Formats: sequence, C-alpha cells, structure tokens
Amino acid sequence: MAQTSKVLAKTIAWLAVIADFLALFYLVITPGSILARGLVGVIVLMLSGELIRRSNRLEGAYGLYLVGGKRGIKLINKLSSKGHEAWNFFADMGLAMGMGLFSIGIVENKKAVVAGIAVLAFIILLMFPNLALMFQYMPVISSRLASEQPAASQPTFSLVYILLLLSSIVGGFALLTISLLLFSGIEIVLAIGKAVYTSNYSTLSSQLPGVMPVLPGITIPLVAGIISLAILLVVHEFSHGVLARIAKVRIKSVGVVLFGIIPFGAFVEPDEKKVRRISKKKQNRIFIAGVSANVFTAILFFSLTMLVVYAILPYLPTNGVKIVGIEANTPAASALSINETLIRWNNIPITNIYALEKIESNYSGGIVELLTSKGLVRIRPMPDGKLGVYLVPAEITPAYSFVNSLLAVLVLSFSLNLFVAIFNLLPLPGFDGWRIYKNEIKSKHLLNALVAITILSILLNLLPWLWF
Repeated sequence: MAQTSKVLAKTIAWLAVIADFLALFYLVITPGSILARGLVGVIVLMLSGELIRRSNRLEGAYGLYLVGGKRGIKLINKLSSKGHEAWNFFADMGLAMGMGLFSIGIVENKKAVVAGIAVLAFIILLMFPNLALMFQYMPVISSRLASEQPAASQPTFSLVYILLLLSSIVGGFALLTISLLLFSGIEIVLAIGKAVYTSNYSTLSSQLPGVMPVLPGITIPLVAGIISLAILLVVHEFSHGVLARIAKVRIKSVGVVLFGIIPFGAFVEPDEKKVRRISKKKQNRIFIAGVSANVFTAILFFSLTMLVVYAILPYLPTNGVKIVGIEANTPAASALSINETLIRWNNIPITNIYALEKIESNYSGGIVELLTSKGLVRIRPMPDGKLGVYLVPAEITPAYSFVNSLLAVLVLSFSLNLFVAIFNLLPLPGFDGWRIYKNEIKSKHLLNALVAITILSILLNLLPWLWF
C-alpha cells in the first residue's frame, strides 16, 4: 500500500511538471499584457507547487516547497577542507566589490581590497556595456529595443561611465545600485508628471522599467532561464556553506526551494546560534560569500559569451539575413523592403545577424554597397553603422539553432549572476547586504533610512510595468 502511494505521488508530481511546462510555453507564445500573463503564470505555478507539495508531503506553503537533505553537506565539507586562506581572500574581495573603499574599515587584508576594486572596475568598464545582450532574451524589453544590435555593443568611456566607476570605487556595487535605482526612479516620476501635465500619456511607453521580475517563460526564456537560475542558486548557497564550515559552523541541511517547477531559491542551513557567536569578521565573510561566487561566475560566463558571440556565431551560415521590419526615418526606409534578404556588405558576406552586427560595429562612414535578394543597393548607414531594420536569419540551420540556445544559457547566466550579486548587496531585510550593514552600522536611524530609500526606489522602478 505504501509503495502504491509513493508511485501515485511521483505520478502526480510528473503530471504537474508537464502541465507547468505546457502552460508556461503557452504563455510565452501568447501576446498580451505582461502583468496579466505573469499573474496567470504565478497562479499556475502556485497550484502545481501545492499539488506536488501535498502529494509528496514536502515542507512549504503557497506553491513553494523544499527539496533537500544532507547530501550536499559532504561536498561542502570537501570544498572547505583545503585552501582556507584562498577562500577567505575570495570573501574579502567580495566585501571590497560590495562596499568599495568603505570596506577598508571592515577588511584587514588590504591586498583583497585592491583586488576586489580592480575586479569591480573590470565589470563596470567591460561587462556593463555588454549587458544589452540580455535584452534579446527579454521579450518585453526586446520588442521596444529591437533596433539595437546588442552584440555590437562596445565599452563607452563617457562622463557617465567615469561617474559610475568613481561611485562604485567609493561605495562599491551597493552605493552604485542604490544611486542608479534612485536616479531611474526620479526619472520615471518626472516622466509621469510630464505626461499628466501635457495629457500625452503615449510618451510613457519610452520609459523602461528599472527592475524586472525574473519569470522563466514570461520575462526570460523558459528552459535557459531555469538552467541559469539553478546555476546561480547552487553557486550562491554552496559558497555560503563553504565559508561557514571554514568558520567551524555546522551545516544542518542543504537543498533547493521550488515554486512549481521554477527554482525560487536554494538554502544551506548553518547553525545560526553558532554564527551569532563567531566574530563579525567571520560572519561578514559567510554573508558575502554568495555575492563573491555570483560575481566570479558572472565573469566566467561573460568570457564564454564573448567567445561564442565573436569567435563562433559570426561564422555559422544562415544564407544571409531577412528583413522583417523597417524603422521610419532611417537609411533603410527608402532603400530596402520587407522580406528582402541581405547577402553582402561591400565585399563582406553577411553570413548571419551576428556577422552583420560585427560589420556594422566596424563601419567608418561613407556609402555602402549592399547585395540583396533584389539586387545591388547603395546606402549610407547611420553613424553607428545601423541600417534601421529588424532582422531574422534567412535560414535557420541546426548548428545555428544549437549555438543560439547555448548562447541564451551563457548570456542569462552571466547577467543573472551579476544582477543577483549586486541586488543582494542592498540594505533590505533578508538580503546578504542587510546582515553586513547590521553588523557595521551602529545607527538604527541611518539603517532604517537606507532601507526606506531603497524600497521606495525599487517601487518607483516597477511603475512602468503598469503600462508595458
């Protein structure tokens, strides 16, 4: 009888998983309000999660359930058994990346501070300009920015980047993120005020949300999104566990939190009583370890992304690129047409979209001869090399399809790891940054003010989702 119950529970769980995939896939291909589809997705995941939880008698509530135990503890113990100095240096670098020069009073190892700030500068100058790559995997945003060619993005050493770099060096990612959220929130409020004053609400469509909910199948691709979130959560939580064990804190259990079929969180449960008894220096290392791990994971996937984008994708043939849309008042508006295929740029073959992006990024001015499916066209691109067209591959080959699927995982892994690391540094209850701030800021009034400013900024950045 017990065996029958187990089989039934597993059958119900698998049916719920299949139903989730089908429902989320339908929501992906169905047009409509992001809020409405997101709400439907949440309801589907909640119902399926509750079905899985109740049928298998798992701990949790409201569609969230815990899957775990003691299996991962052996791996954590093995990882923490050697290289204690390297792990501590790794954590101290995370504090420097998170707090910038303010970390000097927290971190004893000044070499770790220098190394952390150097990594921070690398991210600001080289990784941030390429975050636009993520837009092509965010359906709502990419529909607004389809004319952007993300793979051709290059570092821009403008005044804005200099200010970003300086603020991040002074206060780390924490100060940088709070400043950006506040600036973006004020900009959104001013845009709303202008729209109300002029009664021209159409201008609001140009305001992008400053914060995006990560919903695989809704705001990011389903399969690539789930894989990327799983990588992010495992790396983050296991690093907490390793630094806890180095500090001689016992790990009670390890596992993952699921919402339906979506990885919602992971957990490494240390002995909190022991954590409270160790020094603040060791506590801070435990708290920051997940952020450090996510940053270095982001750097790894960023390197792999650049390798694929610049060394592999441009050479996978799709027999040209087909025009599916043309922007008004652009060079293409009077020279090209819908369904026309672009084959060559001067004497350079346009093997695929990424090859064209690379060609455009090297444009130095003048008239370009485009060979298309309708003949030879002479055209002067915009100063940045763009033509003003929306493109798709003329022919999708199996190799091109596979590499693009791989690229989705790489881009989302580098972007989400970086975003989660930075966001986790915010002074919000439940976040890693909050626990470090509580250790280091003695004034409760200052701490509460930081929390209030951060929450208000996030809420303001969510407003554009109301009209998206």
